[in-house]
Amino acid sequence: MPRDRKIVVFDLDGTILASTPFYFSILDKIFHRHQMVLTDEEKALASGLSAKAFLAPRLDESAMNSALDYLKEQSAIDLHHIPVFDGFYGVLETLKLQGRKVAVWTSRDRSSALTLLSRNQLDKFFDVVVAADCVKKHKPDPEGLFAIAEQLGGATADMVMIGDHDVDVMAARAAGVAVIRANWHGYRQGENCRFGALTAHSVNDLTMHLT
Repeated sequence: MPRDRKIVVFDLDGTILASTPFYFSILDKIFHRHQMVLTDEEKALASGLSAKAFLAPRLDESAMNSALDYLKEQSAIDLHHIPVFDGFYGVLETLKLQGRKVAVWTSRDRSSALTLLSRNQLDKFFDVVVAADCVKKHKPDPEGLFAIAEQLGGATADMVMIGDHDVDVMAARAAGVAVIRANWHGYRQGENCRFGALTAHSVNDLTMHLT
């Protein structure tokens, strides 16, 4: 059961932070510059990959590097405006009071992840932060989960992963980690999740599953 797991791992964007609309807005501008359309299917894919992994097959190297620079510049502006989903501080406080280890595994770069956690006064809750530039292989490869287990001196059997995207579920399954699909973000609200993952449709649902 998820509530019995000693290590709780969260995705960041779309799970803890309501950042996805900001990211999609930047990607939409990048696509528009290159006479492309950011479809719903592309958004679903982009939300689970690092920006480089998403853009590389769609732009040549020069255009991709320019797009990544633009993304970094705009994201630095957005950092001041990205909110935490309602109820998340309470979830994290409860987990820490229970003596559980809490980690973040994100497709975002480590610098911006740490900045977001600090600005929202979330950094005090997390024992480990593993970002896209901390590992060689990104989600759905489970390398990040193994890195967290090693840093915390635990085993994947002791872990539960919470994330909003297919790649989070796939990575957890590949590592033998229990998983809860986060589905409170709005852009896929009420969706029947694939892979048969346990689903939390609100932060309150998550609280019941975890504690």
